[in-house]
Amino acid sequence: KIAIGEAAAELVQEEESILIDSGTTALALANALRVNKLRVVTNSLDVAKVVSERPHYDMILVGGSWDPLHQFVGRVAVEQFSRYRVDKVFLGIPALDPRLGLTGPSEEEAAVKRAMLQVSQQIIGLADHTKFGQVMFAHVASASALDILVTDELADLDGFSDISWK
Repeated sequence: KIAIGEAAAELVQEEESILIDSGTTALALANALRVNKLRVVTNSLDVAKVVSERPHYDMILVGGSWDPLHQFVGRVAVEQFSRYRVDKVFLGIPALDPRLGLTGPSEEEAAVKRAMLQVSQQIIGLADHTKFGQVMFAHVASASALDILVTDELADLDGFSDISWK
C-alpha cells in the first residue's frame, strides 16, 4: 500500500485541488505527497491529520455520519462533496470486478464514493491486488469510470483493458 501511495503521489501537481478518499492506501498517498502547495478535500480524519501538518496545504474536511472504518459518510458528506470541483480524486476501491465494477460494503460508503466521482476532472483509483475479482454489496460505478488505476504488480489485469494503469 505504501508503494501504491507513492506512485499515486507522483500524479499530483503543484497547486492542484485534489480529493483524497479514506482508507489505508489513501493514507499512504497523503503521507507520500511531495508537492509544496496543494488544496486537499477529504472525508478522512487520518488523511486530514497528515495534511494538517503541511503548512502550505489548504484543507477541507467533509463531515457527516461517523463510520470508524470509512470515516465520514452519509447524506451530509454527499451534499458537502457536491459543493466542490477538484482536479483529481484518489478513490479507495474496496472491490473491483471487470463486469460488476467498483463496489463497496455499504450503501452509505458507495453513495459517498459516487459523489466523489461527480466532482472530479480525473478519477484515479487506488487498489492493491486483493481487491481484484471481488464484489461487495453496494455498486459504486463501472470499472470504466476510472481514468487511471494505481495498483501493485500482483494485480490480475485481465478484463480491464479500458483502464490506464500505473
